[in-house]
Amino acid sequence: MAVNHPRTKLVNFRLSSEEYEGLKDACGNNNARSVSDFARSAVLSKFRPADKPAFEVSLTAVNNKVGELESNLQNLMRQMGLLSQPMALVPISSGAAFNSSPQARIE
Repeated sequence: MAVNHPRTKLVNFRLSSEEYEGLKDACGNNNARSVSDFARSAVLSKFRPADKPAFEVSLTAVNNKVGELESNLQNLMRQMGLLSQPMALVPISSGAAFNSSPQARIE
């Protein structure tokens, strides 16, 4: 089998016995082919991080959609005469998507 990119460079570092045992355990837990393969992957991942996990991509899409919906809601409320100034955003973790001014409250 031909190797497209042969590895010709060597990186060498020392570990204590405890560090090496921990590294071997991590290799087994991550189904790595070898300690060398695992160490290479770990080091290179710091320079070439993987694509964003799917949940981050989804969260970005949700955040964008919430922004669009908030803008549409403000436009509708303004057209109905229920909003004279833009609503101030508050963190979603507080349980509310926005904090409306007293004029914007619909009772």
